[in-house]
Amino acid sequence: MVQASSQPIESSISQYYQNSSLQNILQLHTNVFVKNYGIGSLSTISIRGSSAAQTQVLWNGVNINNAMTGLSDFSGLPVSFFDRIDIDYGSTTKNPAMSGCILLSNEKPSFYKNKNIQVAFGYESLKNHNASIVAMISNRRVSNRFRMNMSKAKNEFTFFNTDKTKSDTLEHAQSKQISVLNDLSLKINNHSILSWHAWAQHQQREIPPAMFEESSAKMEINSAYRTLLKLESQRFQSYSSATTLGLFYETYSYEDSMIQLRSQASVISIPLVEQFNLQLPRHQKVSVQLMANRSFLAGHSNSSLNKVGAIATYSADQLLKHINLQSSIEKEVTDVFQVPMIANLSLNCDVWPLIKPYITASSHYRMPTLNELYYNPGGNIHLKPETSKNLEGGFQVSKKYQKQTFHADMALFNREVSNWIAWYGASILTPHNIQKVWSRGLEFIGHYDVNLAGNKPDNYPKDSITMIEVNIAKSSAFNRIEKRRLVSFDVLYAYTLSTTKESAISNDYSIGKQIPYVPRYQLKGTVGIKWNQFEISYIHTYTGYRFITTDESQYLKPYFTGNLFASYKFRIRNNLLHAAFRFNNVFNAYYESISGRMMPGRNISLGMMWEMD
Repeated sequence: MVQASSQPIESSISQYYQNSSLQNILQLHTNVFVKNYGIGSLSTISIRGSSAAQTQVLWNGVNINNAMTGLSDFSGLPVSFFDRIDIDYGSTTKNPAMSGCILLSNEKPSFYKNKNIQVAFGYESLKNHNASIVAMISNRRVSNRFRMNMSKAKNEFTFFNTDKTKSDTLEHAQSKQISVLNDLSLKINNHSILSWHAWAQHQQREIPPAMFEESSAKMEINSAYRTLLKLESQRFQSYSSATTLGLFYETYSYEDSMIQLRSQASVISIPLVEQFNLQLPRHQKVSVQLMANRSFLAGHSNSSLNKVGAIATYSADQLLKHINLQSSIEKEVTDVFQVPMIANLSLNCDVWPLIKPYITASSHYRMPTLNELYYNPGGNIHLKPETSKNLEGGFQVSKKYQKQTFHADMALFNREVSNWIAWYGASILTPHNIQKVWSRGLEFIGHYDVNLAGNKPDNYPKDSITMIEVNIAKSSAFNRIEKRRLVSFDVLYAYTLSTTKESAISNDYSIGKQIPYVPRYQLKGTVGIKWNQFEISYIHTYTGYRFITTDESQYLKPYFTGNLFASYKFRIRNNLLHAAFRFNNVFNAYYESISGRMMPGRNISLGMMWEMD
């Protein structure tokens, strides 16, 4: 079934980022706009003109956005922790967010005797270092995968400071981070699997001075512990169920010794999800999801948000022969405010062999965060949820002809958000439901490649395979090298208008103006060559004007970047060695992602990964 605009990150791309965070891969390879608050600092995203809190990050199907801030910091999410990364730009039944959604997942456990170790090291010319390890061991009953990532960064580079009209060097920008993820799965019987996922990370970073500041003594310390216990069962061919119970504990500490300011806060979330799936005759499927969540600020018993809800989903392939349908309805109840019932309806057509059009209509909402409700001083317990109405239409085109492959995804979208929450005030800022925002635009994702040799990749079957087939396929890491010779081209384009339509503030100059830090234009083009074990690619990006005030009186200039990638895989006995090289910002572009926060100029990154079965 054709989905609303969705994009998977291919493994051929993520291999270059095994020593990087998720912000880098999203910035260069997707239509997501990444807002970097300085190198090594907070990194958030905007999808289709949304605010960062209107997007979600799902880990094993559970939202991991901080319940206190409503955000995820993408500078702290290691790429090496995830086997699969998907971006849902539009409204789908898998996307519970008002705007887009980032889905992070790992391969399903395989219960046969096997072991594998991957060790990777990385170095950046900004005097940054990174090391990671992935170790997997399994037998007929137990499968365990352990991942650890450690980084130490100085983030040193020189730039021209326009505020001081002189050359300057970024200082007070060091950071340290350690992250550990363990996925343990137990095969109870042929019908049930019990898994435990535990993810802990600790980050300490200095916040460098903005270009208009003389110095900085700001420091952040962030810690997070996330754990999920999941039971999956499938006793019949047509019926399956899954139960997921989580516990998330996150702490945030901020200090500025120059003004003797210190603050600390902790938040706890306990999500529970019960999923039932029933496969019906004639390609029909019904799913029911029951969910509950309790979030509260540690030490503040009255600062909490509790909710329960249900989602019912129905899908039918080949409805009316060539029409496929997906629909859902959702209702939640909270102890703080009323939440509207929302729905999603998607139709697509597969009459034509090449082009598959689709249309989606949906409604969504975003609940206020704990900070927006209870922040002291300034929280507003009387806030209402943001609500949206969404309409999206588009098509997918796929064609294979001899040694050529072409795929394109085009989407037109329209979204109106009511009760948009904005902070304003004099000495104390307070959030209010004051705006209606209208977002609309166009997105395009295109891929074309030519296979020069006609060789097929050496893939091994992943489902319904025998033990003998598995042992043969995985007998050597080198056997998994794809032996292909091809030239590929990729294009990503996004045109986004996100403007204030109505405001509760009299004489609001933001009416009809672009939301700050939402670029109207983004364009990214990639050309790559793969010759057996060697790959090289070049990515050129363009980011348009970003207004930094609500009345469009100030803006950041557009900028281009060029980025060169190269990698080589080779064998040492039965081990696989993978060397990767990145030449970032080849043309030394001068740009700010956020006003006053200069990004690095020309720099290089080296990576080495060793894999042993």
